[in-house]
Amino acid sequence: MSTYKLPDYINDSYKPDDKMLTKGNSKLGNIWNFSLPAVESCPNCEDCKLTCYATKGHYRQKNVREKYKNNFKIVHQNSEYFEQSIQAQIDKRNIKVVRIHTSGDFFSLQYFQNWLNIVYANRDTVQFFTYTKEQPILDYWCEIKNNSTLWYKWGWRNLNIIPSFTKSGKLNYGSLEYVKNIRKKEGGIICPANLGVDITCEQCKICYTKENLLFVEH
Repeated sequence: MSTYKLPDYINDSYKPDDKMLTKGNSKLGNIWNFSLPAVESCPNCEDCKLTCYATKGHYRQKNVREKYKNNFKIVHQNSEYFEQSIQAQIDKRNIKVVRIHTSGDFFSLQYFQNWLNIVYANRDTVQFFTYTKEQPILDYWCEIKNNSTLWYKWGWRNLNIIPSFTKSGKLNYGSLEYVKNIRKKEGGIICPANLGVDITCEQCKICYTKENLLFVEH
């Protein structure tokens, strides 16, 4: 993260937003998500920014890009407001599952801690899951999980973090041939929906509990 530079607009005025969580598409099911701009919020994206799905399709629409930029400004400038707004929406909508980032990544440890605060506040009622390529975040998460005292006290068991690379450091997504080859050499679970299974993420739930997941590029 040491060479990462925040975008120039990050300190521009933001618009208060009580709907930062958005409903997922039909593929996700009844799962809500929060996103930041792809690449701009991703310190470790050199090997994936050209093929990232979050730089294509509806993610390129102006309203989507502006919302994600506004989210970015909020979490950077006013983390207290961010946590309160997300919590209020969870309570109001009785949200049960949240995917952190359909676009974007954890650009700082402080931002990750903001999410840990939200996760803990909903430890008995909401399942959270996310994907990341940020090694400092994964190292910190591993440190937390390996600290039995800390884990027993706080126990963020309702959060599952999936590394966006394999044990050997390769991207965990690519062509069907690529991910099948990775599975053969390193193990892992290919997303059932990517294999043609008629199932939503809400029904599948693999991302709630497993970490060694593989995805077909789309």
